[in-house]
Amino acid sequence: RYFPDKQTLLFSLMQRHMSDTLAAIEAAPSGADHSARLAQFARLHILHHVAMRNSAHVVNNELRSLSRENFAAILKLRSIYEKKLRTILKEGADAGVLTPGDSALTATAMIAMLNEVCVWFREGGTHSLEQVADIYALMSVKMVNPAHVIAPG
Repeated sequence: RYFPDKQTLLFSLMQRHMSDTLAAIEAAPSGADHSARLAQFARLHILHHVAMRNSAHVVNNELRSLSRENFAAILKLRSIYEKKLRTILKEGADAGVLTPGDSALTATAMIAMLNEVCVWFREGGTHSLEQVADIYALMSVKMVNPAHVIAPG
């Protein structure tokens, strides 16, 4: 494809990545179990970001390179994505299942933790990607529900 300039190319890549990320989260079935929804969000985030590692790095590290208008557009998509996690945390807190404290700050911390997996994860390490995604999903739930017990089987 032809891009008239680097700004257009960068914006296009970021917009596509965020749209794909939102679509992956929205396509996942959501149940009533707040801990399971949170675990699913964490798992999908990791799997998607590792699969899209290169664009994830760009989206997470190159916002400063965008024009003011493009920055605002990408920030809006990131806010929509983060709001999905904040909603899971708030609904879980309202139901008395999760204890996130400040849902917005907890969501920011979780996303930062989940984003870093695509930086360090490499196939052939001590854990498979599926194992890492499961462990991080459990860590995410334990952050806001320390009493969470994994069901046998």
